This record gives sequence, C-alpha cells and structure tokens, in this order.
Amino acid sequence: MHEHLAAIMSRLDHVARRAELLRAGLRQKDLRRAVESGALIRVRNGTYADALAPREVVRASRVGGVLAGASAAALHGLWTPHEFDLTVSVMPNAQRLRDPNDANRPLADAAVVVLRDAHHLTTDERLVASPATVAVQAVRHSDPRTALATIDSALRLPPGERPQLAEIAARLPRRLRYLVGWADPRAESGTESALRYELRKAGLRFECQVWLTSTIRVDFVVEGFLVVECTSKEHHGSTEQYNKDRARITTIIGLGYVVMEFTYQQVFFDLPRVWQALVQGLLLRHSAIPHVQAPLQIRE
Repeated sequence: MHEHLAAIMSRLDHVARRAELLRAGLRQKDLRRAVESGALIRVRNGTYADALAPREVVRASRVGGVLAGASAAALHGLWTPHEFDLTVSVMPNAQRLRDPNDANRPLADAAVVVLRDAHHLTTDERLVASPATVAVQAVRHSDPRTALATIDSALRLPPGERPQLAEIAARLPRRLRYLVGWADPRAESGTESALRYELRKAGLRFECQVWLTSTIRVDFVVEGFLVVECTSKEHHGSTEQYNKDRARITTIIGLGYVVMEFTYQQVFFDLPRVWQALVQGLLLRHSAIPHVQAPLQIRE
C-alpha cells in the first residue's frame, strides 16, 4: 500500500485533498491507516501531505489556500526581498482560514499575507502560483521596484518555465502595464532592477550591463561617465573577491569613469542618500542636466 500511496502522492506533488486521493484509487480505510502510520500527515481537515512536501506549500495549504507572491517566487527560484511573510492566495469568499503552523487555531496574528485572488488561478496552480501569476501579484500588491525585480527574474527562468510578458500584461489593469515594458532580463539582482527603475523614472540616460573592456562589465553607465554597481556581501564578501573588486575599480577609474557602489539595503531602504550620492557624482562632470524629467534631490 505504501508504494501505491507514494506513487499517488508523487503525481499530486505531495499534497492532496481527500477527494483527489479517493479519485486516485485510495480507499478511506487506507487513508486512515496512512495517517496512523505516519506515511501521511493531516495538514487540515480534508488535506494531507507526505514527507516530501515542501514546507511552505504545506503551510499555505494549512491556511486554506495556494502558495503565492514572494513565497511562491522563492520556490520557483525567482528574486525575493530579503525578508517577506508567507503569502497565500485564497478564494474571495474563503472562510475558516487557519494558522499556518497549527490547523486547530484560526488565522489571526500569524504573519501571513492573504490575497483573495485564487479564482484567477488555473488548475495547474492547485498548490503553487505560477511564475506568471507571481509576477502579476507583485505588480498588483508590491511597490514598483519590487515588482520590476520579480518580473526581471522571471524572465531569466529556463524557456519552459519563463512567462511571456504579453501574458503578464494582459492580466494587469492598463495603468500598471507600463512596468512590464520596463522589464529587462539582463538584470542580475533585484537591487539592479530597483535602481534601474529609479534611474529611468528620473529621466537619466543610462546603459545596462556595459562592457568597458574585454574583461570588465559594469551594471550601469549613467550619463556616459558614471559607473554604478550593485554589490552584495554574498558575492563580494571573501578577502580574495574584495581584493579583486578593488583592483577592478582602480582599472575603471583609470579609464576615466567615476565609480559608485550601492547595496540592497541602501537602494531599498535608504534611497534619499543614494540619490544624494548620485547627484554629487553627476555634478562632478555636469553643472546641469536639462533633460532630466524629475528633480534629483534628497527625498525624505
């Protein structure tokens, strides 16, 4: 029975409703024995999982919905903010939502973002929202920088998993579709996507992923002379990499560029000071930039 059960649960992606299990050929007494033996756990009334079920999928199912938003993005390997709450899609009229860690408790103070949009999900999204849906949810429910970072990362998925921009745009209100047109799969981090959004919104001229030499590629060249790099401790934290980065910057400056580096924390949580630095950097070469559409100033 366990081999038969394992095959069924594998086909159902390791989390299943009672009706799905019965339709697959499992008998009610087999289901009861599987729970008693520990082969299955009862996630909530009428929903079961085996040991191979992803933890966050189980938690979303226990709430009473589908893993969505940043939580689904993480499962798909998309970019996510450094910190985010469990996000779950439920039907608009869903009742009896439960705590993600305890089905005996109603959903109350738990850190869960509930999106009442599950009526838009397809049958393939019975447990986890697709990358296309995740992108749509990001645009609808996140700030524009986070949304653009999500879309950019979705465009870097393998061809069979990658959503189409037209599909994302078609599912958005007209007023939000502009953000889809700003997407760029060349972005290598969410920080880069967010900073690109700000540069474009300000009307600055810039290029992305620019080769300055045969071995040096930079994230942005702004106004033709200001090199802007998005850095992270994860990719630049070792002593060896630190020394390589310093040598690289020395070479870039030697080519006649001004160089600035910004972190995730700065771009997402200290943007006024980022802009202050950018303004000062630009003023090193230009006393005025008449084509800029938005004032470059400290924004409190």
